[in-house]
Amino acid sequence: MTRLTTDGAAILDLDRITGAIFDLDSVVTATAAAAARAWNRLFDVAAYPATVQLIRELRRYQVRTAIVSAGRHCEQLLAAAGVTQLFDALIEPRGADRPESPARPGQAAFLLAAQRLGIAPSHCAVVEDGLTGTRTTLQGFGTVIGIDRTGDEVSDLYSHGADMVVRTMTDVHLIDAAPRHRYP
Repeated sequence: MTRLTTDGAAILDLDRITGAIFDLDSVVTATAAAAARAWNRLFDVAAYPATVQLIRELRRYQVRTAIVSAGRHCEQLLAAAGVTQLFDALIEPRGADRPESPARPGQAAFLLAAQRLGIAPSHCAVVEDGLTGTRTTLQGFGTVIGIDRTGDEVSDLYSHGADMVVRTMTDVHLIDAAPRHRYP
């Protein structure tokens, strides 16, 4: 039995208590701050410079950009990498805060990204590094670019539907035959 004294202290009656269970975080140890530091270390990520350069170039040509992620920490990762502002839309797995998002990435997630951008899928290029992703995103999209940073899956990416396969985004070159305003 527990009672409160007039000064707010708790009295624990050991005649009735034979065990005690404590929460570790912020009760036994000061882990709230340690957890914050661990998340900061976990999200100490850098974006691939060549990819950032390509995205910036696309945006200078008024190409809208979206990102699709299989993880639920996409916003935190983008912020940690300092590239959040480069994307017009973000799609990550369904959660309580995103009931309209697909539960898993795949074609539905990419279709939702195109919808959020207000662009028909046939007018969207998709950059994907997974074999399953190239197959699922291929149907209905304008171009599927497979990225294979190790060079080990080039033929597999092609056989799974990639229109082109690159090792780095510096291998992607833009051409613009249609007249449109280019941002400086």
